Amino acid sequence: MGNSRSRPIAFFVACSVLPGCAPYWEHYQRVEAPEAVYLRSECGGFGPRNYAYYPYHGIFISVSLSPLQLGLHYPAGTTVALSSDTVTISGSRQNEPIEYVQHLRQASHGALGNGTPGEFCAMTDPMDPEDRHVYRCPSSGHDLTWSYFVGRDKNSSNQVLAVPKNLERAKIIIPAVTINGQTFESQELSIVGKKFVGVAPINC
Repeated sequence: MGNSRSRPIAFFVACSVLPGCAPYWEHYQRVEAPEAVYLRSECGGFGPRNYAYYPYHGIFISVSLSPLQLGLHYPAGTTVALSSDTVTISGSRQNEPIEYVQHLRQASHGALGNGTPGEFCAMTDPMDPEDRHVYRCPSSGHDLTWSYFVGRDKNSSNQVLAVPKNLERAKIIIPAVTINGQTFESQELSIVGKKFVGVAPINC
């Protein structure tokens, strides 16, 4: 195994020979879920794998925290609904318990620009079923509908919200989900901190 201290130097060297790129590092957080795969949400596949995507009783759920985004991904003929628009984030800071409540609002897929994984772009948008927007999408995902929700300020629906960072023992509670008439209880998932170091195009 190589020395981890040499990795940032290698990235700087790579940027010196690759046109239009810059070194990039970030402390970020993501949700840990059973059987999850972790996808990149920034700038065409660059950046940290901060988007959790995991199977759940015949559908898939996706969660990202900065800003808060929740997705329900399901095949044709499936009915899916959240039991609540409320997401609770809890943890502690300097041994003081902290709890935040955020409210979800359904949004079109392009609401945050390129802030979602490219793997999702072929999925049908229930807020735009005619697919008026044209994307270059991979072949996978065409058989799924993706209901997309964004955390919004309760008093200002135009303000998106990120999950607070630097919380100890942080957890997020995802609302209960009803799938084809059967309700599955809310999920409590851990939030973990990560570090990413890499390069990214300048014009992201």
